This record gives sequence, structure tokens and C-alpha cells, in this order.
Amino acid sequence: MKKTALILSGGGALGIAHVGALEILETQYRFDWYAGVSAGAIVCSLLAIGKTAEEIDTILKKTNIFDLLFDLRPTQFGFMSGGNIEKILQNIFEDQLIEDLEVPLAIGATDFSTGERITIRSGKITDAIRASVSVPVVFEPYWHENEKKWMVDGGLSQNFPLDLAVNEYTGKHIIGIDVGSAIEPDMDFGKKNFWKRGEHISHSFIRSIRIMFKNQCKAQPDSRVILIEPKIGKYLATDILKYKGLKEEGQKAAKLI
Repeated sequence: MKKTALILSGGGALGIAHVGALEILETQYRFDWYAGVSAGAIVCSLLAIGKTAEEIDTILKKTNIFDLLFDLRPTQFGFMSGGNIEKILQNIFEDQLIEDLEVPLAIGATDFSTGERITIRSGKITDAIRASVSVPVVFEPYWHENEKKWMVDGGLSQNFPLDLAVNEYTGKHIIGIDVGSAIEPDMDFGKKNFWKRGEHISHSFIRSIRIMFKNQCKAQPDSRVILIEPKIGKYLATDILKYKGLKEEGQKAAKLI
């Protein structure tokens, strides 16, 4: 088994593709360094506490997503307080600390006061993930007690923290799985269909976010890096009900390396 660092991007439900890819990768690689953002932070953290891809698959399928969707308790800065997702994370990770793990784990978030990128490397795993998944407007900003900062989703500042591994990891292999910047290149922007105007505007917004994510990655070229990009441009970050398709795309992409 080859040792490797693992970097997982954010992407909401698109993170399901991470699980499919990992089922394939686990047969050849052993991960000994992790960095993740948002959905990627959840998967990386589960791996870091010793869960296999199969066990993560089971955990995600058993998690009641409706507990998250109907956590509608608006605050001044978000539609959801985030209390339900916090309870779910607490049930999984309890009070485990990042610094007590046997392998390094870095979780990306964003300082909402300054806009600066934050990399969390200590404190409760639950707190770090809760900060990393706090999509602005959807969730209220999260006060991270250990860092003493108001934090939101790491995707705002760096959705795919490949540069951390390139700069810090000393091993021979680095695997990065990016599910957040997939776009379909063959789209005809000249079509004018009034009845699909809303759909097209939605696609334009989503495409803009993914282009932003694609251009965030500032890692220096490194021959150790293996980049996996599942072909999930047709899927949305909210497509939790398309679990099987997303997972299969992750498997397909991992088999190509």
C-alpha cells in the first residue's frame, strides 16, 4: 500500500463522489495526511478517525438529511441556525480533538470578519467541520471558540486546499479530489428560450461559482500530485437524492488514475 496525502474539495452533495472514489483508492493507497473543506472536511475527518469508505457510505446514508433541511430557525445572519447539523456531528465525533489524531488533519474555513482563509488544525473536530460547512446566508456564521473567530464556509477563500499538501507534505504521493469546479464545456449560451429563462439563470449562477472555485487553486506544480475530477457537471450541490449517480461518477474517475 502506497502512503499518500489526501485533499478533498467542498461541494455539498457533490461530496458523495468523494466516497465512490475512495472505495477504489483504498485498495491501493493508505492515507496519512488530510486536508478538506466543507463536504470534503466531513469525509476527511471520518477517514482520520479510522472510518473506511464503506463505513462512511453507511453513515451518510443513515444521516437524516431532512434534519438539516428543516432546521429553519432564521437568525439575523442566516436562514438556519445550524443546531441540527451540530448535533449530528457531535453524535459522530463526540469530543475528539484534531491534535489527538494519529494523522495530520487540516480543515479549511473563512474568517467572516476579514475574509481571510483559515486552516483549522486544533480543537474539536465537530467545531472545525461546523465552521467549514457554514455556507453564508444558509447558515449563520459560526463562532469557533478555539480560534476566537466568526467563521463561514471554507469554499469562499479556498475550496480545494491542494497547496497545503504541496507545501507541507513530505511523502511521495498526493491525491486531490475536486468535486466543486466541474463544468460542462459544451453548453450553448446562444439559446434563447423564454420558458427556460429561470433554469438558464440558475445554471449561469452555479457555473460562475464553479469557475471561481476552479481559479482559486494556487498550488505550485508538483509531480507527486494525482488529480481526480469526477465528471459531475450536470449535478447540483443540493442533489442529495442522486446519491447513487454521484457515487458512481466518483468510482469511474478514480479507476482512471
